[in-house]
Amino acid sequence: MKIQTLTKEEQQLISFLPAGAERPRPQRELAALLYGSGSNENTRKVRKLVNQAILHGAPVGSLHSNKNAGYFLITNEDERLAALRTLRTQSSSLIKRANHLRTADLWIS
Repeated sequence: MKIQTLTKEEQQLISFLPAGAERPRPQRELAALLYGSGSNENTRKVRKLVNQAILHGAPVGSLHSNKNAGYFLITNEDERLAALRTLRTQSSSLIKRANHLRTADLWIS
């Protein structure tokens, strides 16, 4: 997929991302660079902006390990596979939550 036209905000995000997964940029750091603070509200904005950039074709990967968490620009197939593993883990976790919620008893007070 070719990169479509990115918004100015998406372009700014891309400019702050390192090429490669060696030192991904943490979400709070990106929030501070883009919005002036690493608040929870701003980290949510970063997640949304990353999602938009990916949907526009930008090769943004993320890692969620304790030592090396953050976002980066995917430069090779190994990094692509690592980013896909992260997404698969997140999606399977969401599916499990949805399945449990579907069968949970309703809260009655």
